[in-house]
Amino acid sequence: MSRVWERHARYYLDYAKAHPEDWQWFDAEWPQIQRAWHWVRRTQTDPKLVLNYVGKIGSFLQVRGLSHEYITWAERGIAAGRLLGNRTVEATLMTNIAARYTDLGEPRRALDLCAHALAIERDLGDRRNEAARLTVMASAYDELGELQKTLETYQVALNLFQEAGDREGELNTVANLGHVYRLRGDPQQALGFFEQALNGLRELGDRTGEANVLNNLAALFRAVGEPRRALDYLQQALAIHDALGDRPGLAVVLANMGAVHHTLGEWQQGLDLLERALSLRREINDLSGEARTLYNLGWAHATAGEPRRALEYYQQALSIHRRVGNRAGEATTLTGLGAAYYALHEPERALECYEEALAFHRQMRNPAMEATILNNIGLACDMLGDLDQALAYYEQALPLRRTVGERAGESVTLYNMAKVYEARGDYAKAAQLLKQVVEIDQAIEHPDLEKDRAALQSVLVQLSQVESEDRI
Repeated sequence: MSRVWERHARYYLDYAKAHPEDWQWFDAEWPQIQRAWHWVRRTQTDPKLVLNYVGKIGSFLQVRGLSHEYITWAERGIAAGRLLGNRTVEATLMTNIAARYTDLGEPRRALDLCAHALAIERDLGDRRNEAARLTVMASAYDELGELQKTLETYQVALNLFQEAGDREGELNTVANLGHVYRLRGDPQQALGFFEQALNGLRELGDRTGEANVLNNLAALFRAVGEPRRALDYLQQALAIHDALGDRPGLAVVLANMGAVHHTLGEWQQGLDLLERALSLRREINDLSGEARTLYNLGWAHATAGEPRRALEYYQQALSIHRRVGNRAGEATTLTGLGAAYYALHEPERALECYEEALAFHRQMRNPAMEATILNNIGLACDMLGDLDQALAYYEQALPLRRTVGERAGESVTLYNMAKVYEARGDYAKAAQLLKQVVEIDQAIEHPDLEKDRAALQSVLVQLSQVESEDRI
């Protein structure tokens, strides 16, 4: 009977070796593969067979988003590696498990595993593998919102990949550095890294790396007010993830596409995509991704004028971020909560949320988010009737918006400043600012362009009336 089971197990292993990208086969045969794996790990007589299963079939588990299953398999693989005295395998599997824990919203657990793997590689003197461990460690720091540590860790990894002559590792790390600079509000430097990585990864045929860069480029262009260009990059990334059967990658891109469609005023299409992303996140137990998608759904409902629905999604997202210790996600969600409370005419509660979020983003040196929150604090002060304080916050936000190249955000802050000057009766200053708003919105194809033109026209009418009175 054991020979029958061994043939059964080796059949699936051989097919996986010969067809490493046939995820449709994997999905169809998954119940049988599980039975084969049960026999492989139960016999405990052939550690090499265990490692082959973890290596060849385990890659399907990662692509299909079966993180919990992969962790169980890899833990058995670590034991097999130790039996064989193969410390490199032990470190590799520890790092793979760490990456899955980051996906599952447990970045601190991931950091502990990365530290063990890193110690092994340094003991072995393997610089290339040391770099690979550092990239996963950097990703965990990123999940925790510790951007400076993320940046420093990627930079060390980049140097090691370059020393080892690992071009693929180098280019993927360059892309990751671009992601960090985007988050830090430096779009020009981020764009340079992304373009370098994209060209190189395409030459190497690294389709997963290519898709990740395309997704990052989309986030960059969305932030600087070019949503159509962002959508083009996302559609390219979606096609790649779909072809590879990469469910975690598909979830990321679907959520981002939903957010871009919403930015373009295509509300229902945006919501449909976000709901699809949320279902997929939950299906693959991607806890951190689930929280991010819940936040995006909250934002979508908020911008559609449904603040109470938005609060529900934000509160679910906040609960997950706090449970897993993701301070960056917590701060972003607090910003959304503040906006929802503002829309519900509860400015005091909005200010509580904003001030907590602002402290975090200043600590992390994130000027893009700092500008957003300063702008929103200005709105809350305005609602409370404190126009001087509101204007002071807008004036802090405006140079930060310009520094990070966030043109849509710059337009919003200029508009808010114009409304303060209008309320004060300074129609000339209000008109001057609204003209800038219209110019920006026209350049970036902002869906609020007609509303802003109407606001400018209204102010110009008031200004002409004042000038007529002055002449009388």
